[in-house]
Amino acid sequence: MSQFKIPLPDLQITFYNRLHELRESFLLQALLRAVSTLDICEIDKELSRFAPKSALQVTAGWGLRGELLFPIPYLLTNRPQLLGYYRLLLGFSQKEFYGKQYGFGPMKSMEEKGSIPLRQQDALPELCKTLCRSSEYLIEGVG
Repeated sequence: MSQFKIPLPDLQITFYNRLHELRESFLLQALLRAVSTLDICEIDKELSRFAPKSALQVTAGWGLRGELLFPIPYLLTNRPQLLGYYRLLLGFSQKEFYGKQYGFGPMKSMEEKGSIPLRQQDALPELCKTLCRSSEYLIEGVG
């Protein structure tokens, strides 16, 4: 009999399972899957309305579609959890993003529950405009 006990990698297994959940809900795979089921013409129409043209041109120059960097109401209405994708893309923790500083707290259920609160549905375009502006700063900062 060995003097050593087998260490079970429970933490790593839990981490792996959580990462898999995140991929399905918040990460690039979730965005790509959502886009593949939606009307691309509607996506393009909203991108032209919400994302700055110059920033879309830079994004296209990188070989990327605009929705990878710019949230739009059509996409978030169909897949509210993608707000988490954009939050992570912009580099914010949940605590910081949904805290009082930015005013996004009422939208937290989009990421956590996959639903848009009824009283917040009218705020979705303003949310997207605000986050598109943040994405524009991101592009300017790394471009």
